[in-house]
Amino acid sequence: MINREILNYKIEKVIGEGGMGTVYKASHTKIPNRIAAIKVLKSNFLQNENLKNRFRREMEIMATISHENIIKLEQFDEDQIGMYLIMEYFDGLEIDNYLKNKIGIFPEEKAIPIMVQILKAMGFAHKQGIIHRDIKPANILINQEGTIVKILDFGIAKMKDDISMATKSGAQIGTVFYMSPEQVLGKELDLRSDIYALGVTFYQMLTGINPYQDLNTEYEIYNKITKEELPDPREIYPAVSEQMVNILKKRLLFNIEVVENI
Repeated sequence: MINREILNYKIEKVIGEGGMGTVYKASHTKIPNRIAAIKVLKSNFLQNENLKNRFRREMEIMATISHENIIKLEQFDEDQIGMYLIMEYFDGLEIDNYLKNKIGIFPEEKAIPIMVQILKAMGFAHKQGIIHRDIKPANILINQEGTIVKILDFGIAKMKDDISMATKSGAQIGTVFYMSPEQVLGKELDLRSDIYALGVTFYQMLTGINPYQDLNTEYEIYNKITKEELPDPREIYPAVSEQMVNILKKRLLFNIEVVENI
């Protein structure tokens, strides 16, 4: 794909990879200094109509969202050899990489403004009837200064009333470390599952680790999620405030006003 042109964008390098697609950085061949991120459906999926329809559905969902903290869709293209999402390019790191390689933990005075941005973005998506279903630090980009975030990867998102994207009974969807209890049990999901995953993400921001990362099997993780409360973050990082602990204990039922008023 390197050096290939798609809708006047020349692909330069790989900047990310997921289960369904590879994301490339690309420069516009006619407009100076215009850069895009292009997500390309993996070639081995091009014969799978279900996955191609999911890719198209991601395009349709992204096209309904316009928010400063969500990666913007600019164009979509499909030809005989590929399918492409041309998206806003945002120079940043995934929050998990930012934690690991740059900051360790987010001090609360830095975490709270970031949390507010994420909550506003997800609140906007939820008002549009969109459930992300895979919120996690790897799906949130943060700029190099650590001040602005953008949510990405709506590859398994669904509209609230979209029967075609409904989870089959007993099927799990999402990333195990951030699954809500209903995800673990394979139940139909609603916006509360996103809220739960946000809570686990915020726990990781405040402590530097995922609360389940040291467990050895998926069974152990599932058991913890369905039968126990989220561990106290002060066991990992004692400086987490009582206010933040109380928010996490309230079954992660966040709202913007609560966080903004801390």
